[in-house]
Amino acid sequence: MPLTAFTLKEPYARGRKMIDSGCAVALATDLNPGSCFSGSIPLTFALACIYMKLTVAEAITAITLNGAAALGRATASEA
Repeated sequence: MPLTAFTLKEPYARGRKMIDSGCAVALATDLNPGSCFSGSIPLTFALACIYMKLTVAEAITAITLNGAAALGRATASEA
């Protein structure tokens, strides 16, 4: 949740290190008045690329497929 780190002025998660270690990274917002004042997906995406060192493709995967998988909502596409 990069926006939470941004709002609280805390360190960002080590996204690059997690991906390089084989972890599946999911990105999300935590829109609430206590720790995150935005639900902006574009800003979440930008912060992940800039401060967590994710590539554009990795951030797209983290926001979509891996986010859905974290919620148990991912489905395999049929070819």
